[in-house]
Amino acid sequence: ATFLVYTFIILIILYFSLSYYLLDPLSSFFFLMIRRPPRSTLSSSSAASDVYKRQVSTQSTGDHHQSPMSLESWIAFNDSPGKKTSRQPVDLFVILDLEETSAEYRQIDPQEIIEISAIAVSATTGNITSEFHCLVKPEAHPQLSEHCVATSGITQAALDADGHSFVEALGHLHDWFRYLKINSGEASFSFVTMGDRDLMTLLPRAAKAHRITLPDYFSSWVNLKGAFASTYGVKPSGLLDMLEVLRIHHVGRQHGGIDACRNVCRIVSRMVWDGALLELTTEFGQPYRPAPKARKQDVKLSGIPQLR
Repeated sequence: ATFLVYTFIILIILYFSLSYYLLDPLSSFFFLMIRRPPRSTLSSSSAASDVYKRQVSTQSTGDHHQSPMSLESWIAFNDSPGKKTSRQPVDLFVILDLEETSAEYRQIDPQEIIEISAIAVSATTGNITSEFHCLVKPEAHPQLSEHCVATSGITQAALDADGHSFVEALGHLHDWFRYLKINSGEASFSFVTMGDRDLMTLLPRAAKAHRITLPDYFSSWVNLKGAFASTYGVKPSGLLDMLEVLRIHHVGRQHGGIDACRNVCRIVSRMVWDGALLELTTEFGQPYRPAPKARKQDVKLSGIPQLR
């Protein structure tokens, strides 16, 4: 009887030992064989690869055959097809820059807008969504000064050939907003400017001269200088200082409208990637004050039993 008991105990120990050392690795092996790779991998069954293969097949069947880029390059230049989240208060940041008439050693009155440039940046990824550029013909002083041509890069011939009236330029900007789905309310946005002068002085003055009522969204914006100072603890004097702090090279013309927007866009993208929160600095022409956070009041009523 004692021999049978010992034999039974040994068999039980052998059974559990074999189960632990053999069956568990085998089950893990078969599980790994049938498991689908994660969405972020570069394997042939990932979600990014599925989108990539559809795009490559579309390019190959088109009229002009193009050599497809590698999957790694495609992921580097395209957004991930997975779900995205953002901590920003809006969906888009619209970087706006206005160029005006100027002269050297004398004041031009009135100063008129000659260029409207804007770039839409995704508040989630920091990538450029779309660009807008429009030349505006001045009416009070139709001839540009040599100083204005040298600083802005806008020639008189280009302004005469491609320029629009101020009313037409605002209409084109409105159409661009419709393309971005801003007018329909599908996408929320905030203007981002270098300083307050463009939206606080230049645009309202031009609208008043042309007897135009501007939409309310032109009265709220983000002053990038203030947001930059609060994020990095450095009070910049201008665009070049901000680029130097972030070790980003300046590209294009310093006072060129679309070039200035592109340089500001690189700063905004960097701040989005760094997790900085870009909130309004001016709302409806007044300094923006965020709503105070609600605080839970700890009040106990005497004589009434409290729920726990």
